[in-house]
Amino acid sequence: MMSKQMTTCALVATLLLAAASALPTKDAVTSLPLYNGSFPSLHYSGYLTANGGSHLHYYFVEAVDVAPADAPIVVWINGGPGCSSMDGWGYELGPFHFKNDGANGPTFELNSQTWTKYANVLFLEAPPGVGFSYREDGNYTITDTQNAANNYAALVYFLNEKFPEYIKNKFYVAGESYGGVYVPTLVHEILTNGGIPNFSGMLVGNGCTSCDCDNYVEGDLKFAAYHDLIPFSLYEDGQANCIGEKAMTSPACKANQDKYYGEFMKDVNPYGVYYKCFAQPTMNWKFIPSLRRRLQAMARKAGYGEEYARYLDDVLNPKKAADVGLVPPSPPGGNVPCIDSVEMTTYLNRQDVKAAIHVAPNLDWAICSNINYI
Repeated sequence: MMSKQMTTCALVATLLLAAASALPTKDAVTSLPLYNGSFPSLHYSGYLTANGGSHLHYYFVEAVDVAPADAPIVVWINGGPGCSSMDGWGYELGPFHFKNDGANGPTFELNSQTWTKYANVLFLEAPPGVGFSYREDGNYTITDTQNAANNYAALVYFLNEKFPEYIKNKFYVAGESYGGVYVPTLVHEILTNGGIPNFSGMLVGNGCTSCDCDNYVEGDLKFAAYHDLIPFSLYEDGQANCIGEKAMTSPACKANQDKYYGEFMKDVNPYGVYYKCFAQPTMNWKFIPSLRRRLQAMARKAGYGEEYARYLDDVLNPKKAADVGLVPPSPPGGNVPCIDSVEMTTYLNRQDVKAAIHVAPNLDWAICSNINYI
């Protein structure tokens, strides 16, 4: 017969094992409005506690075709800076693909090419102020260094507080666009501070690694010239008049930009130059240089001169900040020019969807938000 001491030890061991493998049931996503049927794997959504009163929204999808205990964890971060990783969740590598079903509004279906077939994927909305992520004091000013430390704190919280059973899985950090900065700075935090014992690598696609990635002359103009989208002479004129920060604001360079954005590229989709632009910009954020230059050229063409902010306010009619609610309101945001994000924007702002994914009900979701990233 087992002794009382042995029974007590066995009970303690059982409780410790249960605690170590307890999934955060309050974060479980068991269904989503407009989606019929069960998910092919477990889904979780909620908040990860980070630095300075930051709460980063996450959506975690367990692997489908590989046992989750054996599959790697891949953290996905979209770029911007200021754009939501739910873009990846609903339009790119995530479990779903959204589409417009005409009069019936937004619908979505399972993504047959999702990364979640073979990996446990964690979609992290960062920095605070992006998507459903927020900061308790409503301060949405942040730097690369602060953002990396914040994301690191959130991932440590994810592994230690939310999903300790995954702490030994292989762990990767991935991203695109400004993820070329987000990802390596976060990886530096991991390698410096530890806390993620089986960190295995990073992945960056279409990465921007510095402000030079948005260089007008050797980025926009050169690409367009060598793809026969503009006269080569316009590229040469840019080389002569637009090299250097001061030159970019000179009358000669502004004339070059007006011709480039207003005449040759006005209907061209910068994310896929063989396609037309989905829609003209309808947003008030200004932090992506190539898009800011396009909007500045539009303002000049519309007769606003250099009064760029007034043009945005009068003509583009940006979304206003949300009313104060349970948490500080979302920063103003909007759709990225030439990208159709209307379906998912409409969907994620439904109150029943917010309840299903356990996010603050007063926050407004936008694919990109006007955080003060410095």
